[in-house]
Amino acid sequence: MIKVAVTDYSFPSLDVETDILRPLGCAVVAQKRFTGPAELSALVADADHVITQFALVTADAIAAMQKAQVIVRYGVGVDNVDLDAARSRGIPVCNVPDYCLDEVADHTLAMILATTRQVVAHCQNVRRGTWGLAVPLAAMKTLAEMTVGVVGFGRIGREVVRRLQAFKCRVLVHDPVVPSETVRGNGCIPVSLAELLSTSDLVTLHCPATAQTRRMINGASLAQMKAGAILVNLSRGDLVDSAALVESL
Repeated sequence: MIKVAVTDYSFPSLDVETDILRPLGCAVVAQKRFTGPAELSALVADADHVITQFALVTADAIAAMQKAQVIVRYGVGVDNVDLDAARSRGIPVCNVPDYCLDEVADHTLAMILATTRQVVAHCQNVRRGTWGLAVPLAAMKTLAEMTVGVVGFGRIGREVVRRLQAFKCRVLVHDPVVPSETVRGNGCIPVSLAELLSTSDLVTLHCPATAQTRRMINGASLAQMKAGAILVNLSRGDLVDSAALVESL
């Protein structure tokens, strides 16, 4: 039997995977949660294929792989896999490019609307038994009157833009690898990152975590943003320098 090792999963079961792979002569061997590097290395040591969700597939884990032909990530980002180590062993790393596009885009809009309309503050106010505005009226934003900056114009960024356009806001886009014509063709304005940060009333991030994007929101970039601007990050946490964000706030 061909062994497919699943390093971890948050789903109720692996019935879908098993139903697809069993007719192909594969046995799915899984651990529900990442329990540690030693257990992970033991699981993948004799695996022909590896599927991972959140477990850290480190260089040590990859070095333990004696037969692996591929590492596949549940999801879009592959930053939990040591890509250099996999490359050095000649093991391709694959993602699922269209995984949860609508879910992430919907959740982005949920965060944007919750923030601009102060949903949480008002919910808490009512629960305390207080009736009336929980914030000054000026803190209640209307998207149709706002400029929204979208950083990253891949699959998720484009789905977010489609949703934003229904709210009639002005949308700026920064993505150095997407042609300006493509951005304009989607009804947005292509701009530099500096212009986006200094002009936008709200900035939403939709980038992978790479050497070029990690901590792209730092002390210098936060200083470029308008006072009172809103920052939404539904991509990777390390795009934002948390210490700089706290200091800026």
